[in-house]
Amino acid sequence: AGFSIFPHGIESLNHNAPFLMITGLLIFVGELGFITLHELFIYVRSCFTRGKSRISLHSKIVLSCTFFLLTISTLLLFITEYNNTLQSSTVLHKICNTLFNAISLKSCGFITTPLTLMVYPTVFLIMIITFIGSSPNSTGSGIKITSFALLLATIRSVITGRTVIEMRGRRIPHDQIFKVFAVFTLALLCIGITTFILLITEQNHSFIAILFESCSAFANLGISLDVTHALSFIGKIVIIVNMIIGRIGALTMILAIKKHKETTEFQYPEERIMLS
Repeated sequence: AGFSIFPHGIESLNHNAPFLMITGLLIFVGELGFITLHELFIYVRSCFTRGKSRISLHSKIVLSCTFFLLTISTLLLFITEYNNTLQSSTVLHKICNTLFNAISLKSCGFITTPLTLMVYPTVFLIMIITFIGSSPNSTGSGIKITSFALLLATIRSVITGRTVIEMRGRRIPHDQIFKVFAVFTLALLCIGITTFILLITEQNHSFIAILFESCSAFANLGISLDVTHALSFIGKIVIIVNMIIGRIGALTMILAIKKHKETTEFQYPEERIMLS
């Protein structure tokens, strides 16, 4: 949740390396999701008992993409803030703070440096990290890391001219690809509508602050560019709705409230259109 009862939040502990590493590890475990954690536990236990166990495609994607995105985001955060908020810290503290923030920004919302002191490239990077989010069945929100991985796999297949989506020797069903693009589009639409309304109701704040507020609310991150406390009544309602949709999922909410009607499956004749 990102709540803290320390007087100045986690910022007052940004030089406490053991605290940052232990707390970061707990956040990281929560981001992996319960399915992946269960499979890892069974796999490790089988190594000692000489039993047989396998890691599912879901967990392989979660683990590989999580470590990949964590490495990239840590490196980029280190570069963008090296001569800014990290300038006066030692090398060890720079690495600890950057790694902790990269882990936390995917789900928890703890942050060791005031967000208002960060440069715009860092703020933009944070919005991307929070939009992707954590794993399914985890403590984080966002569009989920598996959806992001399927998006990249689909783009790769289009570029290479393949008509099927394959990942790690497995073919992904087309209905899941459709759902991934629906989730991605609806998430962008939700953030876009929220930003548009807040730009009307909260005219005392900059565009980047409003956009960040929308992304943070959708991802249930809990950090802000000093906007949340000054929201109007309508602005608060919009943010509340955005947080609920982000936590449950836009596609899940639409499917839940949609009236299910029996439809007969049929197909129209195929015809191509120009795309570029």
